Amino acid sequence: DQVTLLNAISNIADDYLSMKDYDKVLCYGQLMHSIIRTGSGNDSVRFQQWSAIMLTANAYYQLKQLDPALYHAKRMFEKDLNATWAMIPARAHLLLGDIYSAKGNVDSGFFHYRLSIPFAASTYAFQVVSFAQAGMARLFQKQGRVDSALFYAKHALNYFQNSTLEIQSWGENSDTYLAEISPLVAELYKANNQPDSAYKYLLLSVTLKDSLYNTDRV
Repeated sequence: DQVTLLNAISNIADDYLSMKDYDKVLCYGQLMHSIIRTGSGNDSVRFQQWSAIMLTANAYYQLKQLDPALYHAKRMFEKDLNATWAMIPARAHLLLGDIYSAKGNVDSGFFHYRLSIPFAASTYAFQVVSFAQAGMARLFQKQGRVDSALFYAKHALNYFQNSTLEIQSWGENSDTYLAEISPLVAELYKANNQPDSAYKYLLLSVTLKDSLYNTDRV
C-alpha cells in the first residue's frame, strides 16, 4: 500500500543521508512528494509528507542551496500533524537554526535553536539537544562571546563522548560527531588563552579523523 511504499522510500533516503549523498536524498524526498500528492490524507501519510519535506529541506541545506532549503523548512510547520510528538518541532527548529545560521542571520539562528531544545529534551532526544547546543556555540563564537560558546560546545561534546552505545543504536559512530565538534572546542580554548586544553582537543580531532579515515579504507 501507499504507506508501506513511502516507508520504504524514506528508509532508502535515510541510508543515502548517512552516506552524505545529498543529491540522492533530494531525489527520494521529491519522489515521496509525487506519491503523496496522489494519495489520501490519513495520519500515516501526513507524517510521511512531513518526512518528505524534512528530507528535501535538509538535502538543499547540505547542498548549500539555502533559499530552497529555507522555503521547504518553513513548510514543515504547515502540516496538521500529531502535536503530541515533540520530535517534529524539535527537528524542524533545529534545521531552521542551521539554515539561518548558514545565511548569517544570527538572531533567527538563536531563536530556532532555543526552541528546538525543550521540544527535544521532552522526548529524551538528547542528540538533537546537542546539535542545537553546538549550533549555538558557533553563533556565540561569531559574536566573540567565547565563554558562552565554550559552555555550549562542551555540553554538546560531553553528550557525544558519553553516549557511544546510544549513538551506535542509530547505526552511527559517535567518533564522527566528536571529530566534527572537537576542533570548535579547540578553537574556543585557544581564544580563551588556554593553549593546553586547545592542544588536547585539536589532537583528539586529528586522532579521530585519522581513525575514521582508516576505518573507511578497510
